[in-house]
Amino acid sequence: MIEEWVKSVKAGIWALRGPEEDHVDFVEKHLKSEARSTVKFTATADKIDVEKRFQPLVEVYGDSVPVRTSLKEFCEQTQNPGGPIHACVYNLQERMSRVELQDPERIPDTDMILKEQLVLGL
Repeated sequence: MIEEWVKSVKAGIWALRGPEEDHVDFVEKHLKSEARSTVKFTATADKIDVEKRFQPLVEVYGDSVPVRTSLKEFCEQTQNPGGPIHACVYNLQERMSRVELQDPERIPDTDMILKEQLVLGL
């Protein structure tokens, strides 16, 4: 997901601790073909603002599913009859991480909610 990529690139930028211009170059170096073109043609003229480099990427490649739908999918996740429990756990974690990326403040204690939903879904 693009949101995860943006998060990891921001961590790399934080580690650079250099001038803002270097941050923009760092982002652009880590883009490939189509994404690089997207940023090049849609980003504003402000070459220094890194956030303005991320914005078109999130708009084009970001998750367009509403957070309510992601939360509903999480709550409706159950173990398939005869299916392995680890697959159910993985699906729950994946759906929860999607909700967290979309709206980090939506669920204050994700571990507790994951445990409860796991019990309900078995």
